[in-house]
Amino acid sequence: MTQPDEPRHRPAAPASPSFAAELGRVLFPGETALDPATLAHIAATYDETLRRAGPTPNSVLWHDRPSQVVRFRKLLKVLGPDARTRGLVINDLGCGYGALFAYLRRKRVLRGGRYFGYDLSPDMVAAAARLHRRDPRATFVHASEATEEADFSFASGTYGLMLDANRPAWEAWVRDSLRRLAAKSRRGLAFNMLDARGPDDRHSLYYADPAATLAFCREELGARARIIDTYTPYDFTILCRFDGVELTAGRAAPRRITWWNRWLPFL
Repeated sequence: MTQPDEPRHRPAAPASPSFAAELGRVLFPGETALDPATLAHIAATYDETLRRAGPTPNSVLWHDRPSQVVRFRKLLKVLGPDARTRGLVINDLGCGYGALFAYLRRKRVLRGGRYFGYDLSPDMVAAAARLHRRDPRATFVHASEATEEADFSFASGTYGLMLDANRPAWEAWVRDSLRRLAAKSRRGLAFNMLDARGPDDRHSLYYADPAATLAFCREELGARARIIDTYTPYDFTILCRFDGVELTAGRAAPRRITWWNRWLPFL
């Protein structure tokens, strides 16, 4: 009696890339440090928050306009003596609907200057272009990195939302993004991040270590860097200068968090 043939074990076919991964590769073709599906998910998230909240601070995950503006004020400390200089070129990575441009547009630095805003979300870019269509100084670009050389670059709230990304991969992407942004910044760079020492802890958000971030800016970006971490217990701001200017704003090292000043940020 003949025995039935043994079943043949064929190697499994490689899994097809997800639609989000394919979309991410199309939308952000230059990105290699992170799964492109993650960037596509983040872009779609901000498309949705814009649809729900409109061009308001809530759509870019700020509590309200005052909390958004206080971050802008801290970031602009990087200007130092250049705050009175006209005709600067500004990069804004993660520009959303153009709130930083609206804050800057009447300031001296943009008299005769240029502003370039970049965002993952195509709907945010479209909203920003529509809101500021009458101002020729502003250009908004759908991209994951800055493409123009600028005097100063900013990133406000840009690196906080990582959704379900692997944390080490996200951290590597953030550092690579900062390297690329620094390479486009002639004089300085300023950005903020959620503070790992703070009271907040949500799995979809990225919380950075302030001391490690400050050391990265000094050692890998070659910046004269200072930190501002007393305006809120939730995040911190890093100021970097690449042109030798020594900033008086900020601290040389992160503050020491104790039980009494974690909840009382004005102390």
